[in-house]
Amino acid sequence: MRCPLRRLVLGLVLVVTGAAGVLGPASGASAHAEVRETSPAPRSVVGSITTIDMIFWSEVVSGTLTVSDLEGEVAGGVGEPDGAWMLRFALDRTVIEPGTYRVDVAYVSADGDDNLRSWTVEVAAGAAEAAPLTPIAGTPIEQEGTSTVTLAATAALFVCTAALVVLVLRRARQRLAALPSEVPTP
Repeated sequence: MRCPLRRLVLGLVLVVTGAAGVLGPASGASAHAEVRETSPAPRSVVGSITTIDMIFWSEVVSGTLTVSDLEGEVAGGVGEPDGAWMLRFALDRTVIEPGTYRVDVAYVSADGDDNLRSWTVEVAAGAAEAAPLTPIAGTPIEQEGTSTVTLAATAALFVCTAALVVLVLRRARQRLAALPSEVPTP
């Protein structure tokens, strides 16, 4: 016969693990530097590319960048941190020839992990220039704020988890009550 206490403990471990798995990724920050915003933005059309700005959800240490067309590398640059959350890449050459360019950025997050991000930008004659990003005061999460949907989802998850714990405890108590009160002796 299986021990009801063992099932109760297993149920609680599953509930806590599930809640941690759902709530853990809910925050905007993570161990890796996730990109929040870039300028120029992916798939945008600009008049030229002189700098590329990237804002992250978490701290980033450094980065290097290449801009390529179909024939190979056109320009490059080293990212200089502008605050803990932003890298600004000044290209070694301004890209003005019309065409589609691939931007490849290799960056190192504060935890030491290497990351790679790629996207395309089109340069077209007469198009507006990309606006530089403004460095963030405080953390990106403080700037972004917590949405009502996030709060409601977290509250709903908490209520469901609490209800599941109550049901598991009731079931365990019922099973314990159904067991014989005396243990037969051989």
